[in-house]
Amino acid sequence: MNTPPVADRIGQHVTSDETCAVERKCWGDTRRIGLGSSWDVHYLNLIAGGYCSRHRHLHKANLFYVATGRIAVEFFNPDESVPYKTVEVGPEQTLSVPALVWHRFRVLESGIAVEIYWPGSWNPDDIDRAEQGGMNPNEKWIDAGE
Repeated sequence: MNTPPVADRIGQHVTSDETCAVERKCWGDTRRIGLGSSWDVHYLNLIAGGYCSRHRHLHKANLFYVATGRIAVEFFNPDESVPYKTVEVGPEQTLSVPALVWHRFRVLESGIAVEIYWPGSWNPDDIDRAEQGGMNPNEKWIDAGE
């Protein structure tokens, strides 16, 4: 029996091979917790001092919801490595990043967040990376201004 696509199974559980696989990252780990034809949702376990790559999504926007902890989302002009704006996102706050906007998040306080991508489900070819992420547990993050 063929299983219909996730988006066609409204009200049904998504199987464990489609979600819940933990992917280790330098800033913590992520796992898909929801998937539809026009959206993709990931649970993020964030470790203080970690940061993701400076990147942009070519076709998808993303939204961060921070449940616990605190992140700083940095925004960049193309071909510049110094952010022109930094926005802190704390418990029960959200921040959206439009497609094509260069950005990165830094984990200021360990915690849990949810990241939502839309439109379309996750596609690894949608990311254009300028540099890789890493871990700086002793670095003091500096706000680049408004």
